[in-house]
Amino acid sequence: MKKRNAYHWLRTTAVLLLALILTLSGAGTARAEESLAEKYTHTDCSITLTMQYDESGKKKDMVGGELSLYTVATVKSEHGYYWDITEGKFADVKGVSDIPSMTTTQLNKNNSSLAKAMEGKAAKVKADQIVKIENGKAAFTDLKCGLYLIVQNKPSEGKLVVSSFLISIPDEDGQIYITGNPKPGIEKPKENVPETTPPKTPPKSKLPQTGQLWWPVPVLGCAGILLIAAGIYGKRRQKRSANGQ
Repeated sequence: MKKRNAYHWLRTTAVLLLALILTLSGAGTARAEESLAEKYTHTDCSITLTMQYDESGKKKDMVGGELSLYTVATVKSEHGYYWDITEGKFADVKGVSDIPSMTTTQLNKNNSSLAKAMEGKAAKVKADQIVKIENGKAAFTDLKCGLYLIVQNKPSEGKLVVSSFLISIPDEDGQIYITGNPKPGIEKPKENVPETTPPKTPPKSKLPQTGQLWWPVPVLGCAGILLIAAGIYGKRRQKRSANGQ
């Protein structure tokens, strides 16, 4: 009897412990889902960029110019959270279809090449936001969580242009209010040096023959000398013949 009571007690305890574990596990999952949902459903996110360039080892603010922001992907929750490119503007651009399956490391590695591939399409679609660069700063506000393309559509003074790049909200640290410098940095366009073609040297041409021809002169001179010599020889021969007679 005591063994049976002990068995019931152990069974009841095990059932209660299992129920407690399941309850706590469910609560933890719910809290995690709630945390993720809160993290990815913000609509007041922002991106604040410090627009500077290096000149002789000193940081200087970019003056003037405009940046355009385009939605590449939104956040969707289905068996976890992922990038949904169907609501972006670049789903048909080469390489963009791979974004949902990319890790953060892979996305960072392909940031510049993907952004470069999207530039052509960006010039043909409407930007979600356009902001001016003022006092070396540019800020995009009232954004949702997502993946964005930033392109400088109007150069700053000195023809300075920031390379196009992708930026995600939240970032790697989970921040939704992002500040920082554009990762690709600032580029100064190379001076366009006009190509010069050296003038072609005109082919040498013979001058037309004018005036007297000079080549017969030495020939005639030689002929004259021969005639004179022949005359002298003939006279001497005649004298010898006369003396012999």
